[in-house]
Amino acid sequence: MINEHTGAVLLAKWFMEKVRQFPLDENGQLKASTSYKVAIIEDAYNVLCILDYFEIKEKLMNYTGNKSNAYSISKFLKVTTKNRRSEDELIQLGSFYLHPKLQESPRPRRVLMDYQTMEEIREEPEPFFLEIIGSFTTEDLLNYYYQKHLLDAVPGNSHYTQVSNLANSYPLDLILYLIDSSAMSKIDSDLGDYARAPAFLPNFIDEGRELLEHRANKLAEGGLTKIVPRELYFK
Repeated sequence: MINEHTGAVLLAKWFMEKVRQFPLDENGQLKASTSYKVAIIEDAYNVLCILDYFEIKEKLMNYTGNKSNAYSISKFLKVTTKNRRSEDELIQLGSFYLHPKLQESPRPRRVLMDYQTMEEIREEPEPFFLEIIGSFTTEDLLNYYYQKHLLDAVPGNSHYTQVSNLANSYPLDLILYLIDSSAMSKIDSDLGDYARAPAFLPNFIDEGRELLEHRANKLAEGGLTKIVPRELYFK
């Protein structure tokens, strides 16, 4: 199944390389502004909502004309799109996130039992990939908070507003690790559930940053600091 985030990133890259024909800098990066790259990724995401990924890819990869003046993929393909992203969306297309909740990768191999021979059979490993999920909203963030703290949803909008305010003040990765840190801590029982309200999460800023730094170092050691797409995107 196509991850629309990964698909949009790849299609944007090929559009800028093959159609717009941007040159590369000394680091092998396309010479285009960050804002333009982000705009093209967002446009690619919207195009993916109405056209098949492989159809778009074929048209981009098979383009052999001169440098096109088409500003976007939608203009190049002559299709009309609209913004499909929710106003509640926290994922920034084209960004790489560190928290496992925001990443997709192969699940561990399972060991299955053949009950006829009573032998254990290991599944064939899935080729490695590392992708960023396509969507994570404020509502998803609040639900993650409830899940980690083993809490039932609180009626009303107070917790939603608190989480929304946090999302406007801190990076998404850090907020998730603030939630993890808070869930792992022991809080004074005299404060009750009030101390577990999202507004208190910044109290765990040091612990959250420590977890985030540890995760960043772990991924860097493995060379996993960027999206590694599944093979199906290139077929």
